[in-house]
Amino acid sequence: MQNQAAEFFELSAEIETFAYRLKDTNGIAQAKPKLIKVKCITGSTSWSIDHDYEVRQEWLGDGTNVELRNDPESGIASRSAFSRNGLPLGEFGVNLPWLAFCSGAYLKRDGRAIALPCGILRHCPDRFAYTDVITTFADELGLPRSVPS
Repeated sequence: MQNQAAEFFELSAEIETFAYRLKDTNGIAQAKPKLIKVKCITGSTSWSIDHDYEVRQEWLGDGTNVELRNDPESGIASRSAFSRNGLPLGEFGVNLPWLAFCSGAYLKRDGRAIALPCGILRHCPDRFAYTDVITTFADELGLPRSVPS
């Protein structure tokens, strides 16, 4: 039997976002950009995402289970997060980088369900109420090529 090392890819990104309340008529004019720093490591079945969206968090996925590890300095202990077949149901800080950089194995599954990436998904009852029309690259990673709105 031959040992083969798992192949992983690491990338760092900065995501600039604008957030405002929809019912606030002046919200868009007063919105300020927010920069989120993200580090992703992804392989054929597992991934990790480290981000600083609201607080520093590390999310780990093994293809089925998803675990959230908060920054040890925050005083919040690690916990298993709700997972639907390996899909992180967190907030924007993990959902968007997961979809862009770590979702390849999940997107290859039959019957996949992609959640809206911008809500706090474990508290969002309509998170799967949108049509999945994502197209992927035809390479080994299979990451999204297009995510139409």
